Amino acid sequence: MARDPDDPRDDDESGGNDATPLVVALVGIAVGVIVVLSVIGIFVSRDPKPPGGSMCTEACYGFLKLECPTNRVMSACFGWPSCGGTPHACGTNP
Repeated sequence: MARDPDDPRDDDESGGNDATPLVVALVGIAVGVIVVLSVIGIFVSRDPKPPGGSMCTEACYGFLKLECPTNRVMSACFGWPSCGGTPHACGTNP
């Protein structure tokens, strides 16, 4: 069937949303940052430091919750690395 240049149904332009590539790029960057933080958490947890006292807190490195200051892997989480939260006995999960 021949193409009719005057028929709007034959347009090659889809009229799609131009924001889609930007959203995909932003989501990709966010996931990349979280993965990098998780990898950092893995390497930090491989070098355990002796606790300074009997009480510890926790930090979330991407997808890993680590104990501060021992760097023991506690569980999974989602967040940004910073030690804090309710103090608990080192070596135990609150």
